[in-house]
Amino acid sequence: MTNLGFLSDKNGCAQAGSSDVLSYNRSQKAVLRIVGVQRNENLAQEFILLQNQGHLRVKLRGHILMSECALDDGSVEESLQVLKDDEYVPPGLFVLVSTGSGMPHWGKTKDGTYVFHTYLGMARPFWNNCPGAIHILCPHHSYCERSTEVFAMR
Repeated sequence: MTNLGFLSDKNGCAQAGSSDVLSYNRSQKAVLRIVGVQRNENLAQEFILLQNQGHLRVKLRGHILMSECALDDGSVEESLQVLKDDEYVPPGLFVLVSTGSGMPHWGKTKDGTYVFHTYLGMARPFWNNCPGAIHILCPHHSYCERSTEVFAMR
């Protein structure tokens, strides 16, 4: 494994709270990172906390949360969730991805920090059944057919 210059645990996961984690990706403009995971047998208390640690706003749609068990046993359908919200998260702000159901909305924490609440719509705890690391995958490129023809004029 390549040493990328930040602290990691035995699974190669970056340690939250390390100043090196923030400095590693300063060259990237939009970085959505997992900053907290609460696995729980109670659906209402299970969530993943994300933060935009980049310099630009990040669109949530298309990001994938994937458990390590998707890589280990190939159970991709049971080990990943796609975020479908057409919401942009400004730099420094948070996203609370709850496992249960609800209506996506912006809210404030007790200290006044804005948080976007989104829901996976699951009927039972999800991350509690997926041991190991959780990864976030982001869209790097999107392609869409043009709805009208474009002509080059000389």
